[in-house]
Order: sequence, then structure tokens, then C-alpha cells
Amino acid sequence: MDGDLTLHGGRPEGGASAPVEQPLYSDQRLRVARYAGRSGHVLRLSGQIDAGNSAVLARVLNGHGACDAGTVIDVGQVSFIDVSGLRALLTCARPASHRVRLGDVPPHVQRLLTLLGWDGLCDRMTWPEDLLAESAA
Repeated sequence: MDGDLTLHGGRPEGGASAPVEQPLYSDQRLRVARYAGRSGHVLRLSGQIDAGNSAVLARVLNGHGACDAGTVIDVGQVSFIDVSGLRALLTCARPASHRVRLGDVPPHVQRLLTLLGWDGLCDRMTWPEDLLAESAA
């Protein structure tokens, strides 16, 4: 579980076994899973985030290290998010000196961040593995 991860590529580099997924939360619309690497964690969200599940999402994220500097929240598989869902993602952006690290941000999430003027509260990464590979170099 402490090896390098390639979450989107299907297999970790070097022929190691597939990354270990730790399911954290699941309902009919949203799934949250955690993956560990050498220098951090990826919390992968998939599905829809709205007023119906944003409060529980905030609790799950805060309870599983989303506010840690070594964690990326992968939103690449989020098909829908409303303002309450985005607020849940950014709960760690307080104090203002702390920035949430979002990975694989789809255009609809980026558009909402920009419209609300909240894009300055987070760092966006092309792939969550960028963080996990930082200490491997």
C-alpha cells in the first residue's frame, strides 16, 4: 500500500500489484475511496455531489485527511456538483493560507470554481499521481 500509484493508468509502475483502494463512503450517487502512496494520499470521488450528500462528504473528507498537505482530492469522476458540494470540497481552505489540492478537475467543476471566484482557494493538478510521485524522485 505504500508503493507508487498510477491511478488512471490502470497499473502501478514497475509491475507492482494494483493500488489498494480503501472505500470510505458510498451511497446511490456518490463514492469516496482512498489510495495511499509514498508521499501522500488520493481521495477519489465519483458520482454526483449535491445538497443531499454534501454534508456527509465534508465529514468524510475532514475525517480522512483531505485537509493534510499531502492529500489530493481527485474529482475527475464527478459527473455533477452544485455549490453545496463545492463548498464541502473546499472546507479545508480555512485559514486562507491552506489550499485544497484538487486533481483531474473536469471543465464543469472548473467552471463553477471560476464563476464563484473560488478557484484561488485550491491548487489544481492534472493527475493526482503528481503528488504521489513527488517524493519518489
